[in-house]
Amino acid sequence: MKFLGSLFILFGLCLPASANDKFVNIRVNPIGVLAGVANLGADFALTDNFTLGVQGSYIKLSVTDTEATANSYGVAAQYFFTEAFADSWYLGASYEFLSSDAKNKTTNEQASLDGSIVGGVIGYMWMWTNFNIQLGLGFQALKIESPPAGSTINIDDLNLTLPRIDFSLGWAF
Repeated sequence: MKFLGSLFILFGLCLPASANDKFVNIRVNPIGVLAGVANLGADFALTDNFTLGVQGSYIKLSVTDTEATANSYGVAAQYFFTEAFADSWYLGASYEFLSSDAKNKTTNEQASLDGSIVGGVIGYMWMWTNFNIQLGLGFQALKIESPPAGSTINIDDLNLTLPRIDFSLGWAF
């Protein structure tokens, strides 16, 4: 979390305003919130068409006698074809670190897995003064690393390519 905080401060202090005088967009995925996933991001305009941002997610699930938590944090870049933080098509890319833990409440067995997520998306941003909606489709590649020696989980490295749907509500200023 110190990493994300440092990036947020660095970008916030060093950024030029975009042509429309908006240089920060704070966004949340409302569908994720309804499903129990907290997903928050902040994008900073570096030029009139390019943004760089930080993002993070947290989820806590409980299924029968197993409780699991997962969090991710990383960076995202977007190129807007018209202008950043305006009605425009965009291309986006992201990289996130992933960490998850699970515990069986009955047997007290525990497991931890780490990995990374790389994603790409094409989408559209609708902007109304400050309020905005982003909707995009793309892919994400998920890589889960083998658990440490002695773990009760028995898997090799896991690599998956999955579809990605980006939907967020934001406030730009």
